Amino acid sequence: MDLRITQQPALVGLDIYKPAIKLNTTLPYLDIKTTSVSLQIDNPSAKLEIDWTQCRADMGLKTPPTICRENAQLSLSQGLEAIGTIAAEGDTLGSIEAPTSVGQLVASRLQAESEVDYNVALMPEHPPEVNVETREVEVTLEPREINCNLQRGILENNTEWAKVDMYLLQKPSINVEWIGSYYDAIA
Repeated sequence: MDLRITQQPALVGLDIYKPAIKLNTTLPYLDIKTTSVSLQIDNPSAKLEIDWTQCRADMGLKTPPTICRENAQLSLSQGLEAIGTIAAEGDTLGSIEAPTSVGQLVASRLQAESEVDYNVALMPEHPPEVNVETREVEVTLEPREINCNLQRGILENNTEWAKVDMYLLQKPSINVEWIGSYYDAIA
């Protein structure tokens, strides 16, 4: 009698996963906003007043409004006087009783115009009054503004770790067979 023993070993299966590094990054972002410097300078002009009234009075001159009024009155009176003179000269030339020549009329007119009064003032007795009103310069400065906005970067770790999965691929077994026709029952 024979015994045939066959064995089947156990087989272990391995699923091996290699590690994978997966990093997702979001870049940081820096936003800088600036405003420019503003400088405003306001320089008002000075006010200058010159009063010539006393100087003109020292030289015998008058103020412009007074001169205008007096010249208007003088022009009116001289115009009326000239009209009267021309009419009188016409009457003189036309008179028959005392005949007069044109030369005599011109000579009498030149003699009347040669009598002129002159008033010359070289330097006034009083200086002109000068008033200066100055104003301050106004300076306005608006400084620069800097606004920073930082969005930080993000790093996400999605790493797949290494792992080994074990499983039983083949079960172990022992097979015992009896071969032959004889057997001893006493044994």
